[in-house]
Amino acid sequence: MNTIHSLLLMAGLVATPLLAQKNTGKVPKKPAAKQAVVQGQVNTATNRRLIAVFEKYRRGELQKRPAWDALDTFVPKLGELTLDNRLAYEQVRSELLFLAGYPLLASEHAIRALAIAQSPYDEKHKPLWEILWKTSKAKPVQYLLEELGANLGPREGNPPSFGNNWNYILANALAAKNDYAGAKQAYDKIVMQDRYFMPAQYQLGLIAIKQNQPKQAEAYFRAILNPTAQDLAELRRYEMAEMLNYTHMALARLYYQERRFIESAQEYRLIRRSSVLFYDSIFEQSWALFMAGSVKHALGALYSAHSPYFEDRFNAEGKVLESMIYYWVCRYDDARNALADFAEKHRDAVANLGTFLDRQRLSPDASYQLFENLITGVSGQAIGIPINVLNTAAHSDVMLLVRDQYATLIEELNALETYGIYGSLPDIEPYKQMLLGRAAIMRSDIGTRFLGELRNLKDHFDELYDQSQFLYLELLMSQKDQILGKELHGDSKLSKVTDKDAVNGWSRKTQSWEDNKFEYWWDEIGYQIIDVEPECKL
Repeated sequence: MNTIHSLLLMAGLVATPLLAQKNTGKVPKKPAAKQAVVQGQVNTATNRRLIAVFEKYRRGELQKRPAWDALDTFVPKLGELTLDNRLAYEQVRSELLFLAGYPLLASEHAIRALAIAQSPYDEKHKPLWEILWKTSKAKPVQYLLEELGANLGPREGNPPSFGNNWNYILANALAAKNDYAGAKQAYDKIVMQDRYFMPAQYQLGLIAIKQNQPKQAEAYFRAILNPTAQDLAELRRYEMAEMLNYTHMALARLYYQERRFIESAQEYRLIRRSSVLFYDSIFEQSWALFMAGSVKHALGALYSAHSPYFEDRFNAEGKVLESMIYYWVCRYDDARNALADFAEKHRDAVANLGTFLDRQRLSPDASYQLFENLITGVSGQAIGIPINVLNTAAHSDVMLLVRDQYATLIEELNALETYGIYGSLPDIEPYKQMLLGRAAIMRSDIGTRFLGELRNLKDHFDELYDQSQFLYLELLMSQKDQILGKELHGDSKLSKVTDKDAVNGWSRKTQSWEDNKFEYWWDEIGYQIIDVEPECKL
């Protein structure tokens, strides 16, 4: 969710206001971050020289490159600065990095400064918040914002630039710590005029589902689809489109859970084919249609899911579902063939995956290397795992956001190594190390998630394999009974199969054919109906 989602890091606590503390006669200790800034002996001359640099820069007497070089001379003397001057130093560093085209590095300096500020929401810190706000609208830096939100914790008022939107960042930080009550309280503060209104409603919907409140969840998701909310939203076109896709997917899954199967299928069909969710919507709607009794439509959705357009997707469940559908319309040969396809196409591949995972006992770093080899085109066949298995794990919801964050960070690192800062390459090492440190954390996160997704695929296949063995026995018994003319469950099966000829949501593009056509056109994907007749003997 995507994604959703996702991704949703740490949570901080509100410091007790000084006036509310018990009067013990002792001087309260300074927070650790602030102590670190002022632990050196304040040097008046150093501070005066820094102030002079600031004044020249503000008056325009120092251009960006000379100002940057002048600040470099203070790096060994940061411990000699007062807290206010250290904050000013970090602020100017942040501004210059942002103007040089390095928004991630600028944001790193901004959160470093705000983390040591005595009053981080004060208007005098607006330039720092403005950098974070602008960066957040162009780059995936939620991890930096949530780190700052966890550090600052909930407090009275809102920071400049973000305003009420800051509650969304705080809520994410609280949710990451499983403080859903605190997160909900913060999400609820976001109103329709705020940039993060739609994402906040989405997160509230997920929390409501987690708390078994389906009607409330539906209301949150429906608020996103409100035309007024869409008109007010400050989202770019592709952001809006994907927000709506994720909302339709969430509603479809909610309706399926509530056994509102036709409504579920209708929501699945509203997801655009340009979305990363399109394949999942095609496959999942086949379940909804089957449960609604629309067998021909369910088989049509599976026909699309099995098309060559999705050959990079690993989906062992599809053939098991196909076998179940044919079983329920008493087409036992077709059901058995689908199970044979399931075993033939997937059993060896997943067995190799299981052997590989057990033998290698991959660390996050080793798992990341496997991921990188996949992305850079190194074949997974060398380790006995088909590319579609690796691709499916690499493109899961939980992987997409952290992959995007990592790619953005590497892009800035490459630019830094190529162009330097204001044309200077010799002085980039501290900033390079800052990005490399973040990159190392992200690689470990990617490796951990990738390994988890591979294990999930293996575990899911094992469950499907057990189901297929049970289904195979059922097929043998049912086919034997049918031959003997005493099929015991034929009438009960047919009562669950409504064989609807039309389902609301299908357009005039719908194609109906026998299931041996084997013809695929991209503009027909999602519009097929497989014309099969039940063979149950009553």
